[in-house]
Order: sequence, then C-alpha cells, then structure tokens
Amino acid sequence: MRRKRKRLTSEQRTQIFNKTNQLCGYCGCALDFKHMQIDHIEPFKQGGKCEFGNLIASCRSCNHRKHTLSIEDFRTEIEKSLIRLERDYPTFRMARRFGLVVVNPEPVKFYFETLEELL
Repeated sequence: MRRKRKRLTSEQRTQIFNKTNQLCGYCGCALDFKHMQIDHIEPFKQGGKCEFGNLIASCRSCNHRKHTLSIEDFRTEIEKSLIRLERDYPTFRMARRFGLVVVNPEPVKFYFETLEELL
C-alpha cells in the first residue's frame, strides 16, 4: 500500500516556518512564507514521517537539490560542488585566481544543525 503525505494546515506550516527563524533550514537564506517549501529531513520515500520533528522549512533550490537524498548524501553532494566548479568552469578558476572567489573547503554544516533547540 502506498503511503500518503499529510496535508499541513496553515498553523502547522507557520510552526515549521518559525522553527528555523524563517530561514531555510539548510542554507540559512531568508524565506518568504508564501514561497517556502517544506522538506522531509529524512526523505518521505525512504520512510521519513510527516511529523513536526522531520519537517523543515526550505528554500526552493535546497529542496530541489536535496530531493530524496538523506542529509549525509545531500551534504556530500554540496561538498562536491567545489571539485565540480574547479574541474568544469574556467570562469570560476579565473575568478579564484584574481581573488574574486575565496574557496572555503570546510565541511558543510546545515543551518538547522546550528540551532540548539532543534538538535
């Protein structure tokens, strides 16, 4: 039997929106309530539940990129971005050489991981 996603009320969406201070739970960019997307931290297709603790406000680009990836797979994909940029984009390499881009090869930490009350 196929599981169905729970439809969220406006009040539930507001609680999820406020859970991360009205910022994307992944990248930390400012969100507009109207355009916010709700993501399952543990993907729904991998058994993640439609409950408050597993739902997070997300910007469209993070939600689209994460898709059905686990948190650790999403983190790995983002960390690979520097390798891909360096390998595939001469403009990126030139901007880096001229100091227009500063590479920061630190491990990716999602915004929600910095919020003590969510951990």
